[in-house]
Amino acid sequence: CTQLDILAVRTNLMELPGILSACIQAFGPEGEDKTLVAFITPQENVTLSNRDLRLQLKKRLPFYMIPSRFIILDRIPVVEATGKLDQKALAAIFSTLQAQAGLLEVSKVVDGQDQPVTPTELRIAEIWSELLNLYVLDTDESYFDVGGHSLLAAALTSRLNELFGINISIASIFKHPTISAQASLITSSSYSMASDKIDLQTELKKLLIYYNGIDLSVRSFWQTVYLNPNKFSKGTVLLTGATGYVGCFLLQQLLLHTETTVYCLVRESPEKSPLERIAQAREKFGLRKFVPTERVIPLKGDVSLTYLGLSKDVYNSLCLDVDVVIHAAAQVNLILPFPALYNTNVLGTHNVLLFSAKSKIKPIHYISTNTVFPSGLHDVKENEDMSQFCDQLETGYGQTKWLAEQQVLAAIEKGLPVAVYRCGNVGGSRLVGGWNPADFNLYMLSGVLKTGFAPDVKWQVELTPVDFVSQIITHLVCNLHESVGKIFHLVNNNTLSCKKLWGLFKDLGYSVKTVPYNEWKILVSKEGKKDTQLFQLSQLLDNLVKDENYFSSESTYSQENLIDVLKKMGVSYPEVTSELFTQYTENLSSVGVLPQPRNSRNIMKPFGQLKGKVVVVTGASSGIGEGIARTLALAGARVVLAARRLDRLQAIADTLSKSGAEAVPVQLDVCNAEQVSTCIQEIESRVGPIDVLVNNAGVMFYQFMKKCDLAKWQHMVNVNITGTLNCLSAVLGGMIGRGSGHIVNITSDGARKPFPGLAVYCGTKYFVHCLSGALRSELATSGVKVIDIQPGDVTSEIHNHVSDPEAELQFDWSTKVPILKPSDVGEAVLYALSQPPYCAVNEILLQPQQLPL
Repeated sequence: CTQLDILAVRTNLMELPGILSACIQAFGPEGEDKTLVAFITPQENVTLSNRDLRLQLKKRLPFYMIPSRFIILDRIPVVEATGKLDQKALAAIFSTLQAQAGLLEVSKVVDGQDQPVTPTELRIAEIWSELLNLYVLDTDESYFDVGGHSLLAAALTSRLNELFGINISIASIFKHPTISAQASLITSSSYSMASDKIDLQTELKKLLIYYNGIDLSVRSFWQTVYLNPNKFSKGTVLLTGATGYVGCFLLQQLLLHTETTVYCLVRESPEKSPLERIAQAREKFGLRKFVPTERVIPLKGDVSLTYLGLSKDVYNSLCLDVDVVIHAAAQVNLILPFPALYNTNVLGTHNVLLFSAKSKIKPIHYISTNTVFPSGLHDVKENEDMSQFCDQLETGYGQTKWLAEQQVLAAIEKGLPVAVYRCGNVGGSRLVGGWNPADFNLYMLSGVLKTGFAPDVKWQVELTPVDFVSQIITHLVCNLHESVGKIFHLVNNNTLSCKKLWGLFKDLGYSVKTVPYNEWKILVSKEGKKDTQLFQLSQLLDNLVKDENYFSSESTYSQENLIDVLKKMGVSYPEVTSELFTQYTENLSSVGVLPQPRNSRNIMKPFGQLKGKVVVVTGASSGIGEGIARTLALAGARVVLAARRLDRLQAIADTLSKSGAEAVPVQLDVCNAEQVSTCIQEIESRVGPIDVLVNNAGVMFYQFMKKCDLAKWQHMVNVNITGTLNCLSAVLGGMIGRGSGHIVNITSDGARKPFPGLAVYCGTKYFVHCLSGALRSELATSGVKVIDIQPGDVTSEIHNHVSDPEAELQFDWSTKVPILKPSDVGEAVLYALSQPPYCAVNEILLQPQQLPL
């Protein structure tokens, strides 16, 4: 914890009843995890217990900020001469307790009465304490509520099996997450214990909010909407779950398609700030590098805590400032039991509802799930009575989301402006190359492509692209009259048979053999011992799927409310097709999420003799350059991968080598003329005379010219112009001397039409475009061809170099429509190089279909 965190812990501690004074100290060697200890003096005639203090702080603070130990003192020691805390005395008290009595304190309360802790419970608690670095534990506390996660669950399973000589599984830890439950599990002769039945209706009665006296506030709210109908597209949004998959894309949509300011409530981890967590999540899900903007205000908080984990002052200020709430925060885990998910999913929604009704009415757009219904239902209506199915829900996730949604629906009945979005499987984006790495569908794809085997099951693959989900929700946030009081099913009725999907994988160059489900399950379990992704899939198959009937029992859902909205928007629900999965597979394999195919597909056989030709591709470490290099290498060329990031080039060369292609990585900075000249000489001596030069290395920055960022202007000129000239000068003489060769310059559609926000970039590309035309005329009789490839927006790292987010938000359309893939440019280059000597393909303009010049 930082000093600010320690101050926050003390502030929250002092707000608890019965405490006269307190101080917080962190003990431990520098550079290692610290032990947080609270020293407390109680008020007169007040008895404090570690258990009660911890339980109260759990409602206010994230688990890592709760002290590992509470030490009750008659008074806090101070240095008499200065009146400051006596740090040495506090350290001595802590050391004495540690040495004499030990640190671990375990409490057990049954029916409100303290009970003795059994020897088995104590031994389990000791393992917990060591793994979690906690010294105050309750036998009814969930392992996953005090810092445990899947990896630590594996560690706990191993330690328990070793200590007690048993053989329980990780699934048992998920099902029995408390010390008392684990002790009962261990002492049971069969190592199995029936899960406690959750009475959801009883739980719901404890949570319902009565919203007394809000009628006037609701009337005032609708009056403000009447006076200012644009308040939700230009106002202030509180977004929870901004680091989650759907939340990340919602934030992207809000920034691109509205004028809102967005408060992002983010749980701070011990290692990263809220802003760093937002940036990390965007990178994980394939979105561009996040550049801080005044429209995004990160807040350190937690929906499961009192006041959303904020200070009272900040909480009260937000209650007045926020215009609309998008509640996307949830713990999505199909294995964890009800208690492990309760705080985030149930209490979190409860706290958001309280926030929405305080000070002024704020609409809530609640992201729910179709798992609030059991499987096997047909044509579930949007207004279906959920209560009839509560006893049929089998997963802790479905149970907690059912409770959460019931609270939201109760708010609708009280007149609060609320909309509910029940999502099915949310798939990858059609606009960027990313997918939620914890998604069941993605685990299944990985299981097939990594093992080379597919299960013989009756599975209709259902998913909705995340860009479509975020587009619909953002539209309805801005148009409350279309969404208020309604439920929308974002579950795809146009599914794809898994047998067609397995066949598609074969067409894409993968080796896939269909085997019985149980045989495939064993293969996944075996491979999971050395692959984290397959290990996670194996856990899901054991604890969620159980048998092959799971795949054929999916429910179907009606979409009357959603269809009305789509008609008004003029858009259609995307179907799950072979074309969509082709796009997904190519995108995800190019960034390493899925394996590369072993065999090439749809690579044209060159008309000429491209096989064995030496091709140098600059900027080959990612994006367009990588796409061109892969395409030409798989077509038989001997490709030299040239760029500054040698490690990345080596990884690309290794994957191409596995496919039987030849690629040589070479470190090169095109801006260094001397290095370019030396490098070209070494290539020709080691690999052979250069037949094709692909001038691809380039940089691009969205910028307003009024910013006068001379350094960025010069950088674009140096790479895009000088770098091109350096490479050209190093190879042109040899090509002319041999009477053959190809110069391929990758320019841009910006060379044909200048775009605002890209003035200097377009200028550099126009230079290379003009250079190509003049050079082509000069070399017309030399045998050397000059080709100008002009791509529009392409998925690549070039978009991550953001120096002016205002200009990017205003002028960049690449995140708003489907754009080109690097392989598209690669195949255009291959086409141009594959023509007979008498045929010259001088220019190729490639653009996204929805972004013509």
